[in-house]
Amino acid sequence: MEIIDFSKQFNRPACTANHAPFFPANIFAVIAGSTGSGKTNLMLNFLLGDKILDYGSVYVYSSTLFQPAYEYLKRYYTNMEENIRMNYNIGVKIAHFFDVDHEIQDPSELDSKMSHVMIFDDVMLTIKRKSRNIFAKAGITM
Repeated sequence: MEIIDFSKQFNRPACTANHAPFFPANIFAVIAGSTGSGKTNLMLNFLLGDKILDYGSVYVYSSTLFQPAYEYLKRYYTNMEENIRMNYNIGVKIAHFFDVDHEIQDPSELDSKMSHVMIFDDVMLTIKRKSRNIFAKAGITM
């Protein structure tokens, strides 16, 4: 199936992301499934897999940041940020982890020239207004 980027039809600035060919340039996706179905594993593969998602920053909101997967992500991105600092003398912050709703970065305030990943994990029971508004702007009903 060919994916057509219709965003060009609406005078919206097209994202310059270079995702894997099976993804469109602009993505809003929900990974849903029962407990133990592999949602987190799929997410890790998308984030850490070579040439799957092209992004400059990742924002994680979860009430379960203590999970081994998130501890691994924290170490992974901390090491990456440190390597960039040491090798290029540039301070960057790629990963942002939040456990409370009011700390979530408003997507409209993010650098529009860069792709970003926002992850909301285990938020269905604790979702608050700001999270709900982010989903509502994307046309997802919760």
